[in-house]
Amino acid sequence: MDYKAYRHTTVDYMKTQAKISELLRRFEIYDTRWTNLSDQVIFEFNKKIELDGQEKLAGVRIVIQGANDKNRNQLNRALFYYLKSKMEFLEFGFIEFLQEFMPHLILVGKNGQSMTAYQLFKPQYEKGLITGKGAGEVKMLPNLNKD
Repeated sequence: MDYKAYRHTTVDYMKTQAKISELLRRFEIYDTRWTNLSDQVIFEFNKKIELDGQEKLAGVRIVIQGANDKNRNQLNRALFYYLKSKMEFLEFGFIEFLQEFMPHLILVGKNGQSMTAYQLFKPQYEKGLITGKGAGEVKMLPNLNKD
C-alpha cells in the first residue's frame, strides 16, 4: 500500500523506535518489546495501573501489518505520532489509560493464549450488526479459557 503521510521521512525506523521508548519512559512505561518481521511490526508494552488499590500491569499490543523494507521507516513514524497523541491526551486527563488503549489491551486465557480486546470483540460485534441483534451478549474470553 502506498501511504502519503511521512512518505519522505529520512528517520531510520530503529531511531524512531528508540524515540517511542523514550516517549513512553516519560509516562513511566519501561517494559517495551519490539518485533520486526518481514511483513509486520509488533510493539508491546506494559503500563502499571492502579485498580482497587492494587498495582497491576496492563499489557498493550499494537500490530502494524504490511511493513516492508520500503515503508518501515514511514510506518514507524506514523506509530510514533499515534502514540504521542494518545499519551498527550492522557496527560491532559481527557481519558483514562484503559479506555484509550482498550482495543490494544492484551487478554490472556488460562491456557496462556493471548489476543487483544479488539480481536475478541470485533467478531462478536460484527455478528450482532449482521444479524440485527446489536452487539448482543459479549462473551469475555470465550476462546481463551479453553484448556
